[in-house]
Amino acid sequence: MSILVDALEDAQIAVNMHAGQEDIRYSRVGFYHDQEHLDEHCIYIAQANHMPRLLSDKKQISLIVIGEPSSSYRYGNFAMITVQRNVDRFYLFDIISDCFEKNRRWDHRLQDIMNRGEGIEALMQAAYDYFGNPMFVHNPQFYVLSCPVRHPDMTPLEWDEKAGLYMQSVELINSFKVDPVYHESLQTRGAQIYPKERLGYRILYVNLFNEFGRYVGRICIDELQTPLRKGHFTALEHLAGLVEVQLSRIAEIEESRISPFVKMAVDILEGRHVNEDTMIGMLSTQQWGIRDSYLCVKMELSSRDKNVRSIATTCNYIESEIDNSVAFQFDNNIVTIINMTRLNLPGKDPYNTIRLIVREGLFITGVSNEFHNFADLPYAMEQASIAHDYGKRINPMIWIHHYKDYVMDYVYDLACRDLPVRYIGSEKVFTLLEYDREHDSSLYDTLKCYVRNGLNAEQTARDLFLHRSTLFYRLRRIREISGINFEDQEDREYIRFTVNLLSHEEGMQKKITEEIKRTV
Repeated sequence: MSILVDALEDAQIAVNMHAGQEDIRYSRVGFYHDQEHLDEHCIYIAQANHMPRLLSDKKQISLIVIGEPSSSYRYGNFAMITVQRNVDRFYLFDIISDCFEKNRRWDHRLQDIMNRGEGIEALMQAAYDYFGNPMFVHNPQFYVLSCPVRHPDMTPLEWDEKAGLYMQSVELINSFKVDPVYHESLQTRGAQIYPKERLGYRILYVNLFNEFGRYVGRICIDELQTPLRKGHFTALEHLAGLVEVQLSRIAEIEESRISPFVKMAVDILEGRHVNEDTMIGMLSTQQWGIRDSYLCVKMELSSRDKNVRSIATTCNYIESEIDNSVAFQFDNNIVTIINMTRLNLPGKDPYNTIRLIVREGLFITGVSNEFHNFADLPYAMEQASIAHDYGKRINPMIWIHHYKDYVMDYVYDLACRDLPVRYIGSEKVFTLLEYDREHDSSLYDTLKCYVRNGLNAEQTARDLFLHRSTLFYRLRRIREISGINFEDQEDREYIRFTVNLLSHEEGMQKKITEEIKRTV
């Protein structure tokens, strides 16, 4: 509607606009003549004394009204522009039709640019021809991605040799850092005005966001050649949607160009030889050391994540949230390597940050122990994979799993890989179990509690609600029946291992039974 207001004002027609939805796309203009069904994508020209009836449904009807309609129409489901009574309706029709044609040509030009893959520069050139003011796009680091026309009064740019891009001056960037108005502007959605008092002229801007809602840049239109118009807000928001698509395409291309550092990490993970000098040199590009402390995090990709754009954006998001981290796709996972030595997150716990990322992305995640030689990355990745796989099986309602919480389950499974538990554990424990079965006793439960409490008799008696003398009687019977020698260290360790192994087997059988019940 605001674009139509601009067109009418250019024709020297005085107008009043009554609020309506700005996000409706109009396809045509027509006359109202008692139609029963009205199209919400059509703008109708109507006389004030011959208006559509007030509608009860939620569909918005848009009108250009010649004359002043009844006040009741201002509160109905109408978006209205009113003009003075003496305007010829056919003249009005021609003005609106010309406005439609101008904007249709501009939109077709933008769509052709998108279809031909000509990039942001071509979009911005087409936008400059439309808005008539100098404009530019910059990313979150203030690098200018496109500026089709420079004006002498625009803020100066500096060339960054390393990036190969122009950027806003360091002086301007530093001033933004302490400017509360600028910080507030980073939170806005839709086209907004940056005040004239800051830089000497008004700026119409719109923030750009990726599919995760992360800020990825800004389009700015400097009011230096022609006045900003109401319709420019709507037009800029339309342009912003196309630029966001182009930025996501750039992210996709960058993702396909695997960095030398990530290539080295993948080579190490896949078992290809990387000599230590090469590793040290590549780590130095991150200002990392081969003997720094590291953490490996594995996030499983679901089917909804398996498009390049989503993976690239997620990796960028992780790296932006966790200082001194590198994230990349490996097989069907996102692998994140975090340098714990160089980590610089004031007031932040990296594990809390990981939890937030996992919760937002709904990733099932495994986390390794810290490791202290980058060459050990494959072992850390294996730890993260073990944590992921065991956690997913044992605690499916939890999203993030640490290797240290599942290492014993892994060890017990390894122990049982070639032999059943009966032929791995201590024969003395199985003798006691057999006695319990034959005599309907529970001496094994007493042994298990005693072992779990580190052979602490007092705590064991409390846990089993037994008198100390009763507990000592049971322990004597356990020694007599099984031959266990609690004074012998090797015997104690073997008994503890067997008890834990049996508990692990019992727990896994219980999980399998529960899973079968759920399936049935």
